[in-house]
Amino acid sequence: MSCGSRARKSASGEARRRLSVREAPGLKGEAALVERLARSVMALCDHYDSLTGLVMCLTCDKPIESGDAWVPYDMVSSSSGAVRAGRVHTRCADISRRH
Repeated sequence: MSCGSRARKSASGEARRRLSVREAPGLKGEAALVERLARSVMALCDHYDSLTGLVMCLTCDKPIESGDAWVPYDMVSSSSGAVRAGRVHTRCADISRRH
């Protein structure tokens, strides 16, 4: 089994496990569960994209087709320290800089 296959199997198993976990009591417990589920969904989406060769614009959430102008994008969240790296269409980068 290749490294990529093991990673995909691990990610899908983790997502399945997280779906069966009961949340901790209270709003903080529910928020923590939603965050963990969101991480699993993002990991599965990333694996799907890598399998299909699909590259999505992180700004408009539309595919970046071959021939489209794009720029690298790295965003660090100040609240959680999470890093989201990828690509954005040049036109989307230009729009987000103006706002």
